[in-house]
Amino acid sequence: MLLSVIIVLFCLVLTDFETWFTGKVVSYEHAIPRGGLFEYISCPHYLMEIVIYLSFLLIGGYSHVTLFSIVVFVVTNQLVSGYLTHRWYRDHFGSLYPVQRKAIIPLLL
Repeated sequence: MLLSVIIVLFCLVLTDFETWFTGKVVSYEHAIPRGGLFEYISCPHYLMEIVIYLSFLLIGGYSHVTLFSIVVFVVTNQLVSGYLTHRWYRDHFGSLYPVQRKAIIPLLL
């Protein structure tokens, strides 16, 4: 339980949760995301979902076959979706998109 709380607090620290409370729409056009983990990866929300499901697996135990299958599905789905989103950003924004930014795992993928 304590590990889950620590993971949630870690996720909140890494995100720009100040904008959650204002809810202001700045523009309806596509833009390059900035701030927080967006400076390092294209899809930090996908990464955080992976972290959430891995924490469920850690809490539930690796011997639970159904939970393990769900986690494998979610991780695979988020990795593929993150890669496709990253590729879309690069194709759509071209040279304006940061070259050093990875898809879903900082410094790796």
